[in-house]
Amino acid sequence: MRQGTDVRQRTGMVQQRRMTAPAKGRRGCAGMKMGAFLFSLFCLVLTFAACSKKEESVEYYDIRVESQIMEDAGENQWLLGRQYYQGEPVSLIAEKVNAEDGTSLMDVYLQPAGKERQLLMSGVSRTYRSTQWYLDGEGNCLIPQTDGVIRLGKDGNMLYHCRTDGWVRDICGLESGRIILLMEKDKNYRLEELDPVTGTVSKIENVSLDSRTKYIGASGDRLMLLDAEGFWLVDLKKGTKTLELPFAGTFYTLSQITVSDMKTVVDFQVEGNEARIIWSSGMEEQLARVNVDSEKEIITFRGAYIGSRLKAQIHLFNQSNDNYHVVLEENGEGTSRSDFVTETNLRLAAGKGADIICENALSGDVYSMIENGIFADLTPLMEASGIRKEDYFPAAFAQWEQDGKCYGIAMDMYSRFYVMDKSLLKDGDGLTIDSLLDIMLNTDEKKTLFNVDAKGTLEFLLQGSEDLWGMIDWEAGSCDFGGERFSKILQAAKQCAYDKQHKYPTIFDVEGIGVQFGFYVFETESEMERKNHVMGGYLFDDGCHTMIISPSGVMGINANSMHMEGAWQLLAFLLGDEAQSDESFAIESFPVNKRAFDLVAQREIEAGAIEWKTGMIGGKEVKWQGVTKGDGEDLTQEKVDEIARNLQDARHLPIRPQPLITIILEETADYFSGAKSEKEVIDVIQNRVQLYLNEQKK
Repeated sequence: MRQGTDVRQRTGMVQQRRMTAPAKGRRGCAGMKMGAFLFSLFCLVLTFAACSKKEESVEYYDIRVESQIMEDAGENQWLLGRQYYQGEPVSLIAEKVNAEDGTSLMDVYLQPAGKERQLLMSGVSRTYRSTQWYLDGEGNCLIPQTDGVIRLGKDGNMLYHCRTDGWVRDICGLESGRIILLMEKDKNYRLEELDPVTGTVSKIENVSLDSRTKYIGASGDRLMLLDAEGFWLVDLKKGTKTLELPFAGTFYTLSQITVSDMKTVVDFQVEGNEARIIWSSGMEEQLARVNVDSEKEIITFRGAYIGSRLKAQIHLFNQSNDNYHVVLEENGEGTSRSDFVTETNLRLAAGKGADIICENALSGDVYSMIENGIFADLTPLMEASGIRKEDYFPAAFAQWEQDGKCYGIAMDMYSRFYVMDKSLLKDGDGLTIDSLLDIMLNTDEKKTLFNVDAKGTLEFLLQGSEDLWGMIDWEAGSCDFGGERFSKILQAAKQCAYDKQHKYPTIFDVEGIGVQFGFYVFETESEMERKNHVMGGYLFDDGCHTMIISPSGVMGINANSMHMEGAWQLLAFLLGDEAQSDESFAIESFPVNKRAFDLVAQREIEAGAIEWKTGMIGGKEVKWQGVTKGDGEDLTQEKVDEIARNLQDARHLPIRPQPLITIILEETADYFSGAKSEKEVIDVIQNRVQLYLNEQKK
């Protein structure tokens, strides 16, 4: 086995915060300006609860990753499978031979990593050639089929063809000789046991699986499952699953090996705090859980979900920074997302919590949190670091911006919009909230806005306006929902809601929804013009624009952090040229750094849309077409310039009215169901929103 150089996202030490860090030296929230009565009460209850409990201790652990490359098949040879056999990584390799009568056959060899190969079977029919062979403990081979599994004896002849109801996704042999099958049918997974002697299968009824299940493997005589959350121990008698080695909160991400590269897990095994994975590419990863032993100052980063790109960049920061080391607090097994975000809010309200908070770890009113001093003003830190807003697209800082101050940053972005037929608009007129309401309410035939229900349609109509289209006076702290516009909004949402029973035409072209993920997934104005389309949303107070989404989330620094400098160093690193010019920006989203945007764009213009690969197959060097980006059309500078204009013009959804929209969506459910009249619902909304505004003035 040759030692391989691992990709940087998957090497080095990774950490997980297992318990809550003590709030050493942190300030409470007593001196904090609290705007709303409920938020104040929330803080007091939380502070009491936090102070009445003994602080929990901290335990960090890492997943250390090492990798090596297994031998590939040579000339006139074929790879039949890879797996662990008697504790070793092995390859099953076939070599072409001819029988005396000229029939093409194959000899099958067992190739242990770094050792001499052994003849396993001779003169095997080439009809059994595939890449999913599995060698069981008795030296016979199992070959998954679309309709079951074939078992070959040691002489290479078929012992039986076991028919199954579904696709055999994976095979695992336990130490005791039991053979477990992972079955899939109609996207549902289940476990079955194969009797190796009779070739019959029986369902394992007491173990339920969900769509996350990917692979099965062994830990001695114990069955293990592997999915994006980690390694699970399965008790086949009790039917329980226990997460033994979780990935949440670590820098290891199973999905980093992508399907587009034709790389999947072919086998794995677990022993104690160590695991080994064989990938179809021939790479073997050795994972070990180890304790963190870092002399650096620890920075905590909290997010309900932390994507692979963000994890990779934080990992690079840890490698390059001499003073600080970032550990992750990520929602894992045993905690619902709602409980996770509630805990985040509670700790922040009590003057505690992680140093850096990602928006997906929050619930509730982010605007009020900023008002109440929960998040630090980043403006002085930006100025001291020489970070200028004009060097970035607005999405980098504008989403958590308030009164000219910045409270959060975004490291990536993509834009989204809807398109509609140009004939629906008057010549030269752009879409406005009033013109869209007229279109929705004055159609000659029944139409839906797009394929969402009344609640979703109402949310779309409201979400882009800071003052809900004039219904809120923030300065005066008052509201008025009794006007004609809100009445029309309610009627339009109800009338143009998606109906599952009927496939009504849509006002927005569902097939033309624009999601500008990256340079190769971007519809230009000329392309829309050829389809007679114009942009139909999102609607903002200053017109119709694309809407910005930050896939990694907006990140802010806890105002009570005792590691402000270290926390800022990470955010500044994420905005820097190195992190912003990562290769994943080519097709997944855009960098917010304008200089990095230009670097990535020029790199893609030079590379072209089709990636060509070369490698050894059957002992010969072969060239083949790899990843095709988008529709395969090469990127041009003209298109890059239009993308830059689009991103500069794009808007983020305002955060201030979000609590009010939540109230409106809750109360209008009875209107949409017919339980209450329009007037009854408007009266309730008026009262509830006014109560919220009154609390904000306290």
